[in-house]
Amino acid sequence: MRKFKAFEISLVLFLIVAFVVIWRTNITISEAQIPTVINGLVASISMIIGFAGAIMVFTLSKRWDNLKLGSPRPMIYLPFIGVPLALLWSMYYYFIVLGNSDIALKMALLDLAIASALLVDFLAYYTRETILQMRENTRKADQSIQVQPKREEKKNE
Repeated sequence: MRKFKAFEISLVLFLIVAFVVIWRTNITISEAQIPTVINGLVASISMIIGFAGAIMVFTLSKRWDNLKLGSPRPMIYLPFIGVPLALLWSMYYYFIVLGNSDIALKMALLDLAIASALLVDFLAYYTRETILQMRENTRKADQSIQVQPKREEKKNE
């Protein structure tokens, strides 16, 4: 449990550091390269968002009964996918409508960091929940194995 919280804290620190570094760094890209860079970033962000959404829907639908019933965490991830989507739209708005390529590139980099952190955090959460479920199933199996020999010994006596 503590390792998972430390992992989440490190992801939050990553996002804070990424935000500070991205917004404090001057981006120098020639005007001819900006569309190529933005298209590459958009492709990366779109794949991460799509991959994360597909994994979330698939895993949550398959394992819904095994996840903690009192925990709202699985449902929190799905709306958070909207954050990278909104930043993606905002990036296009700054680039196409306002013509501000510097802010558009910074937003795209920040969006990439957020989308990646969401995907990694969900995978870590799902892995943790699966491991906890496996441990519980192992304990139940061990208890049933220990109970059965005692019954057989009583029958033999």
